[in-house]
Amino acid sequence: MRHTRPALFVAVVLALSLGGDLVSAPRDLKTPGLLPALPGDTGFYVEFDVRLSDNDPDHWPAVWLMPFEHNGRQEDHYSGDPKGFERFMELDVDEGGFGPGLTGTVHSSEGIWPKYKHVQNPNNVRKEPIDRSVTHTFGASYDPRTQTATWWLDGVRQMSATAPYVPEIAAQQRFYLIVSAQSHSQQKDYRMFLSRVRAFVPPVSR
Repeated sequence: MRHTRPALFVAVVLALSLGGDLVSAPRDLKTPGLLPALPGDTGFYVEFDVRLSDNDPDHWPAVWLMPFEHNGRQEDHYSGDPKGFERFMELDVDEGGFGPGLTGTVHSSEGIWPKYKHVQNPNNVRKEPIDRSVTHTFGASYDPRTQTATWWLDGVRQMSATAPYVPEIAAQQRFYLIVSAQSHSQQKDYRMFLSRVRAFVPPVSR
């Protein structure tokens, strides 16, 4: 899938401490906010340039996407579904601390909260170690035509996933960006530096 038109660009270095997060949409998810939503109906590619202050495996840095429709108003409830039933896709571009390398996961969830039925791609952890104290570019794409999610590290393709892990409903949703600096258990302090975010959508046919 070709992506040639930039949808957004952020060129400021931001530092998040333990417990910090950055969300590209208002917390109530009523409007997209200053940054445009990434459209599931056309697909997109997104990348984050990130480094950490150190390599401790307890650190849980994450760069990921969620749909606006999965909100308190249950706008991820669709015609024909039972009352209270929701369907949505979460796309994790990378999460630290789950393996030596990039961890890229697509989650397909559906059901009535809190008992969602959930599946995720099993090939989500790369074995090649990453030095997270240097800047890396973590990228992921979503293609609704082939129902495929693909991950990149520093411009090199890592893995892909398709149905049933990539749900068809994602083509009807719009996605916002999240950056978070969490801990797996020990709450060790660190800094997560975000130096660039870029996203691309396919060119519009005229």
